[in-house]
Amino acid sequence: ELEKLQESTTQGAHAHGMNYHHKQEASGYYFFMPTVSLMGAGALKQGVRDMKARGWHDLLIVTDKGLSECGAVKRLTDLLDEQCISYVIFDGCTPNPTAAQVAAGVQMVREAGCSAVVSFGGGAPPD
Repeated sequence: ELEKLQESTTQGAHAHGMNYHHKQEASGYYFFMPTVSLMGAGALKQGVRDMKARGWHDLLIVTDKGLSECGAVKRLTDLLDEQCISYVIFDGCTPNPTAAQVAAGVQMVREAGCSAVVSFGGGAPPD
């Protein structure tokens, strides 16, 4: 099935990765959203370099209150500021995010005209 999705004119090299649903089958919708996950020493700096190289701007950073309050998100935003990459932060994620939390994030994407979504943290933010 993945090969079919990659051959589609709305996927593969032409994919934008946001809100793409395909024909519903008996088992449900297919949703294809390419992602990149960076982990380990140097991942934060490399991620920002990659974002800059891809021309991403006006990012939505999705995280949780704990990572915002302990300063972890600031490490990312400091690097983004150095590269003149603008962003908005949604730190309202809780374990097992609700539909209302997703809707709030989508609204922020629309209002800020975000070109990409950055999931910062593990667990709820990637969900």
